[in-house]
Amino acid sequence: MSLPTHERRPYSILVRRLEERFGSARQQNRWLSRFEMRTRNSGETVAALGDDLRQMVQKAYCNLDSLAQEVLALNQLYKSIPIEMKCRCVDRECKTVADAVDIIERYEALLGESSQKKTSVRSVSYENCSENKLDMEWQNNGDPNVRLISQQPNNDRTIQMLLSRMDKLENQIRNTNNRSNFRFGRNNYQNGSNTQNQRTCFICDSPDHFYRQCSMSNGHEFRENKPPNSQNFRNFRPNTTMETVQGDNLPFIQ
Repeated sequence: MSLPTHERRPYSILVRRLEERFGSARQQNRWLSRFEMRTRNSGETVAALGDDLRQMVQKAYCNLDSLAQEVLALNQLYKSIPIEMKCRCVDRECKTVADAVDIIERYEALLGESSQKKTSVRSVSYENCSENKLDMEWQNNGDPNVRLISQQPNNDRTIQMLLSRMDKLENQIRNTNNRSNFRFGRNNYQNGSNTQNQRTCFICDSPDHFYRQCSMSNGHEFRENKPPNSQNFRNFRPNTTMETVQGDNLPFIQ
C-alpha cells in the first residue's frame, strides 16, 4: 500500500524532522557523552553503577557486539572505583561487569566503601603540643568556620618565622658589607677606582679620613708590621709635598 502524492510529501517531512530530533545518530552521540562522563555518585551501589553503564554502552555503541560492549562498560567501571579495587578485579581476571561488581561488593562489605574513608594530613609543630591537638581535631571537623579559627595560629606563627628569618638575613648582609669596607685597601688601587668622587683611606678604605689620620698605621709602625712584599706596602706612595719647617728653611718630606 502506498500513500497518495499529496499525503506522501507531508509524511516524508514528518519522518525527516523526527529523525533530526530523535534520530539514532544524534542520540548515539548524546549517550556516548553521558557514558564517558558517568561516575559513581555518593551513596550509589556498585551494582546500580554497573547496570547503568551497561545500558548506556548499548545505546552509545549500538553497532558493536555484546562482548565489546561489555568490555567498554567494564573499563568505564574501573574509572569509578579505587585503584586497589581495580587491581583485585584484574587479578581475578574479570571479563564482565557482573564479575567485577561481585568482587567489589565483597571487599566493600569487609573494608567499607572508599567514600567513607577520610584522608587526613598530620600537622607537626615543635612549639606547642596543644596546637597539634587542635590541628588534629580540625582535620576531623567539616565546619569551615572551625577550620579558619584553628588555622589562624599556624598562619601567624609562620609569618613571624618568615619575618625573623628575613631580619637575620638582612643583618648578615649588613655585617658582611661592613667587614668588607674595613679591609686593607687594595681594590681601589688595583682596579683604579680611587677617583675624585671615591677617595678613601689607603689602609682601611674608610671615606671619613685619609692615610695620615688613620689610627691603624702611623708611618713606621705600618712599615715594621707589614712585610715588604705585601700588596699595601707595594702600593704605598708617600706624599712628597715640600713644606718648610718652622724655624728652619729646610724642607722635609711628609
